[in-house]
Amino acid sequence: MRRSGIILSFIVLAFAAGPTGPSLDTPPAEGSEVRLVRIDRVSAVLPTDWGVEPLADEGPRRGLRASSDLEAWTTGASRGLEAYWVDATGVGVPSDYYYLVASGPGATRMPHPRNCRTDDERVLLDARPRPQADVARSGSFVAISTGRCGGSADRTRWVSFVAAPGFGPVGEIGIRESGLYYGLAVVEDGADAAREAKRLLAEVRFDTTSVRRIIEAAGASL
Repeated sequence: MRRSGIILSFIVLAFAAGPTGPSLDTPPAEGSEVRLVRIDRVSAVLPTDWGVEPLADEGPRRGLRASSDLEAWTTGASRGLEAYWVDATGVGVPSDYYYLVASGPGATRMPHPRNCRTDDERVLLDARPRPQADVARSGSFVAISTGRCGGSADRTRWVSFVAAPGFGPVGEIGIRESGLYYGLAVVEDGADAAREAKRLLAEVRFDTTSVRRIIEAAGASL
């Protein structure tokens, strides 16, 4: 198979869903507006009125999807969160391909391509794969994108995060089996929407490592 064909096949795998594992949904404290949810080693603090579901189709993704309206989530018209990691032990491709996915379609993935637009994209770390003799910090990529969805009456604001751990500081934290991390937060547009979306995404954790910590390991801040 040609290299482009292999990359395409891997991209399909990377953004397919994965079987669910142990989950935890902690009841909120009396009067609290948020609760802790954990599925497949991904945890998030979410509004109590959001529905939550695992990414439960076949494939190597491990994580969760949550939204104020799960049915409307795929159109970009509802508030919500999606976060997952890709189990590298279940894919069986060279680590360089995770870099290619993260720096290609993963870096600009929006809630819905027909209804949303990207306003800004920041590449925080781009350490291209290198020959085996110089592999100590190669194959790592971290980026953040922001944008809006919908029209004037139902507009939302979103922020997404993608990381290929590779080798180096990002690869030394988080889930050892992970070849890729992805997170997307969507909130209702407004004066504090950008800050709210970033806060929601920043506290997502892969095991005990937050998105904020991964970004800091890349030498940046959300």
